[in-house]
Formats: sequence, structure tokens, C-alpha cells
Amino acid sequence: MNVRTLAVLVCVSSALVGGAACTSSTLQLARTTSRGETATAMAAGVQLFSVSGKRQRVPQFEVGGRYGLTDKIDVGARVWLPYWELDVKVQLARSATPTEGWDVAVAPGVGYLGGIPGDREGSGAYLHTAALSTTLYVGKNFASGSQLIVAPRAVDFVMAGYAEAAGAINLLYAGGSIGYAWKVSKTVRLVPQVSALFNVVGSLADFGTVVGLGGMHGQASLGVMFGGE
Repeated sequence: MNVRTLAVLVCVSSALVGGAACTSSTLQLARTTSRGETATAMAAGVQLFSVSGKRQRVPQFEVGGRYGLTDKIDVGARVWLPYWELDVKVQLARSATPTEGWDVAVAPGVGYLGGIPGDREGSGAYLHTAALSTTLYVGKNFASGSQLIVAPRAVDFVMAGYAEAAGAINLLYAGGSIGYAWKVSKTVRLVPQVSALFNVVGSLADFGTVVGLGGMHGQASLGVMFGGE
């Protein structure tokens, strides 16, 4: 098994069992949730990726929530089984009101995808994946209270436990997403969004490092956000 094949293994494995470990969602505002307030969200969509040159499409559903620790720091969790992610969002720039100006925030996070069977039925081999991510959220506020969100993102996947791999596999993805949080009522927003991540660096014990592997994973979805002002 070469490093290029491993570059798509984590995305394909998670997608086939209903996860979305490689997606890059904009299912949150660039503005942190106010202190003591909560925000929830859900989204349905489709994942796009390629296996052996053939394009694949897999449905996806995710849910998440956020809680404001202060007016400039909130914490969040998202689940799209069997994957979960936790993050902390820190406000770098915050407009005076959510109806004008720009909001900028950074959100480091950690995720885990486990229990994916190996390639040989009954072999007892499982693939465990940890993900470390950093996302920069840049939001343009409009008078309606809606927000255009651009979110460049980097994700480092570290995998272990695959039967044919000696040691850990490390894959770095970079990309981002764009979405529009359309405010349809005081507490509800509709969020259409698209995203893509590209595998840029990969390494495997005893095989060295390969740059520019070229694997890509995309997502298109429609979400609903509640609260989060």
C-alpha cells in the first residue's frame, strides 16, 4: 500500500460508514456565542470524493452545539457518527453589532474517528484516527443580521492500527469553506455551504514523506442554526 492510497483511506472509510472526517463545515458564525448563551445546529448534505478515479457521493448528517464562556470565547462540539469534534473559538475581531462590519475568529479543535474495520474481513484490524485542526472564520455582517462566512482550514490526521501499516500514518489536509448564514427569524438561520480539503503532505513509517498527494474531499450541505447571536 502506497502513501497516495493512504491519503484517501481515512476519508473513504469515514464516508462509507456515514462519517465526514475530512469535511470542512461552516456550520457556525464567525462571531462567538455570547457569554452564557447556547447555539445549536444541524445540517444535511452530500460528501464528494474519488476512489480509483471514480467519483463517489455519500449522504451526510451532522448535529452540533456551542456555549459562550465569555463574549469572546465559546466552546463547541459536533457529531457526525462515528466521528466527533471538539473546538474552542476565540474572537480576534468583533464588530459593535451583528448587523455591520466584520467578525474574525480562530478555532483550534480535536477530533476522533475510531472502530473502522481493516480491509480483511475477520482480521480484527481497526483504523483509529485522531484529527488536529485549525480554522480561521472571517464573517461579513449585513444589515439583515445575515453573515457571509469564509473559513480556511488545516487538518492533520494521525492514523494507527491499520493491519498493513507499520507505525502511524500522518496526513495533512488544507482547504476551506464558504457559507451564508441567512437570518430568517430572530433565532433561526439557514446555512447553505460548500467546502473542500486537499491532501498536501503525507508520511508513513518506513516510507518517508510525500508532498502534494492530490487527494480531495468535498462537501455541499444545507444547515439550520438556532441561537448564537
